[in-house]
Amino acid sequence: MGRGVTERGADQARDPSRVPDAKSDGEARLMAMRLQLTDGSELLEAWADSASQAERNVMYEALFAVGDGSAFLIYDIFGDPRDRSNFIVAVKPNLVLKVLLRRADSSFEIRYLGAPDDDCGDSAGTTTPGREEPSSSEGA
Repeated sequence: MGRGVTERGADQARDPSRVPDAKSDGEARLMAMRLQLTDGSELLEAWADSASQAERNVMYEALFAVGDGSAFLIYDIFGDPRDRSNFIVAVKPNLVLKVLLRRADSSFEIRYLGAPDDDCGDSAGTTTPGREEPSSSEGA
C-alpha cells in the first residue's frame, strides 16, 4: 500500500524549496480563507484602461491569489499601520495592490492599484503613511 500524501506534502513534493510554516499563525489562517471580491471593480477597470497587457496579467494573477488565499505564500505583503484590515501586495517592484479584507464575511475589496510611490489611499481616508517632510529647511 502506498503512503498517503497530505496537501501540504504534495506541495512540498512539487517544490522542495518551499517552507510551508514560514508565516505567522495569523497569516497562515488568513491564507486558508477563500475570499470573494465585493467592491473595487470600478477601480480595477479604470486602472486597466491605462495599464499594459503585461501589467494587467500580473495584477489579475495577484487578485486571484488574494481570492484563493495563496497571496501570502506568493507575494510580499505589508500591513497598513492605520488600518489592520488593509494590506498592500507587492505585485512587482513598480506595481502594488491595496486590499481591504473583511474576515467576517470572507470578502475583500480593492482599495488601490498602481505605482507604490503614488498615494495608496482611498476616499475613506485610510492611507498608508506618507513620506515625512523635513521639519526645517536644513534637511531639504
